[in-house]
Amino acid sequence: VKARRRAKLSPQEGGRVIALPKRKGDRVAAGDVLLELDPSVPQARLDLARREQEQVGAERVRACLAAERAARELGRNRRLAGQGIVATDMLDQVESASRTTAAACDAAHATERRAAAAVEVAARQLDYMVLRAPFDGVVAELAIEVGERSTPSPPVIQVPAVIDVVDPASIYVSAPMDEVDSARLHAGLAARVAVDSHPGAHFAGHVVRVANYVLDVEEQNRTVEIEVAFDDAAL
Repeated sequence: VKARRRAKLSPQEGGRVIALPKRKGDRVAAGDVLLELDPSVPQARLDLARREQEQVGAERVRACLAAERAARELGRNRRLAGQGIVATDMLDQVESASRTTAAACDAAHATERRAAAAVEVAARQLDYMVLRAPFDGVVAELAIEVGERSTPSPPVIQVPAVIDVVDPASIYVSAPMDEVDSARLHAGLAARVAVDSHPGAHFAGHVVRVANYVLDVEEQNRTVEIEVAFDDAAL
């Protein structure tokens, strides 16, 4: 018996577990909180990023006001230069100052966008402190407790999942059938399933998939895998 939708979950970030709202066997809906990590450090990082964004915004306003003032000054000096009142050297200096302040304004805009991106990154890291159910299902396994630390998986090395969520509506049976019977098997064929956990009971179902290849395992018969879904009336 297998499930088409089954998720073995672990937090993307490491930290100390402070809450486990759902326990083993509990039903969950998509988006329900399964686990919460201590958010104090990422929350502090987010607050710091927001303060830096405010500071950068103020610096951008100051730089762009200076650029506007320099642009107005350049306009006045150009008019005076046209009347022969301002020397060419003086006009060149004013033009250079105007371009410099305009570039500073553009740089301040870029810095502000980078600060906004830093806030977004910090906010996402804070979101990673909460692990949510990816779909409706049942908590099949819980391998961590409040107070313990969760460790994220480093590259290449796989760390065991801490929560296993299964969708009961996606349960099906995978069974090996002798290859001599493969010609009579097809999707839609009615099936009757018996499982060891319910002795004497049979569950109606139907074939949903027949593998298009034969499994050749040493010391076993050549078999074809089929998948059988339970009929709604049998659930």
